[in-house]
Amino acid sequence: MSEPVRVGVVGLGMMGGTHLRVLRSLAGVDVVAVADVVPSALVGAGPATTYDDPLMLVRDADVDAVLVASSDATHAELVLACLDRGLPVLCEKPLTTSVEDTLAILAAESARGRRLVQVGFMRRFDPAFAAVHDAVRAGTVSAPAVIHTVHRNPVSSYAFTPSVLVANSASHDVDLVRWITGDEIAVVSATVAPAPDARFASVLLRLTTSSGVLASTELTYGPGCAYDVRCEVVGRTGSVATPPDGNGVDGAWVHRFDEAYRRQDAAWVASVHGDPVGAGVMDGLANALVLAGAERSLVTGQPVTLEPPPRP
Repeated sequence: MSEPVRVGVVGLGMMGGTHLRVLRSLAGVDVVAVADVVPSALVGAGPATTYDDPLMLVRDADVDAVLVASSDATHAELVLACLDRGLPVLCEKPLTTSVEDTLAILAAESARGRRLVQVGFMRRFDPAFAAVHDAVRAGTVSAPAVIHTVHRNPVSSYAFTPSVLVANSASHDVDLVRWITGDEIAVVSATVAPAPDARFASVLLRLTTSSGVLASTELTYGPGCAYDVRCEVVGRTGSVATPPDGNGVDGAWVHRFDEAYRRQDAAWVASVHGDPVGAGVMDGLANALVLAGAERSLVTGQPVTLEPPPRP
């Protein structure tokens, strides 16, 4: 019988707490360490060694693999520290907050000679989205021409400006389009809808893939919205779609993707001694390039043509 994988979890906010709960429910996993820069977050997080310095967790010799769910700006330093030790790491999206940092991670992983980084695009593990992907890849819906995605967010303590919507919500939708089609994104544009006040924000993202597939993503935040995510693919031999979520006026993202997180984390743990099965650094890089283009489009009002992601 193999020894359990000893995991350290960095970041114990809502996202990290979700992962901690999931990991502790899985067989073959022992959460041996947790870290958060806010000491009060560590209260009740045991049984595990606790650190208020996440880098100390990464250096802990008892840790076999690290899950990073801390604030976005900390991801690059922590992932690079994991790679320096040769530790497998599952990093919540975004992998980093800049293209330059993502390139540094790509170089560090390449120097290790194997994949060590998985990026938390958990929709790839959601049964409904996986069914859409599989229908396209199996040819049941062949030659996709148009993809529509919806990503609606209810009012919360987190302010979703148009720029924040693109940076924090669009990444999953961009990854879906790349994953479903197998294409890179060649052109991106972002258009902001008029809003009566700061309680509302809506952005329409338009993508064209390298093979000419057209994709649109509705990003919306405001009163009256539920957490609602959907995807539909229209192809030469028909269409396929995820079912609608809820009734449009309530719902929570944690519950919607509970099964996806469980499947993602279980697959990551199972791959610790092999290759990650989910999104990797190249996916994180491609995503960062598209979102940077979308941010430019928000400012200029013009479509942005993208170069293919550089290969290591």
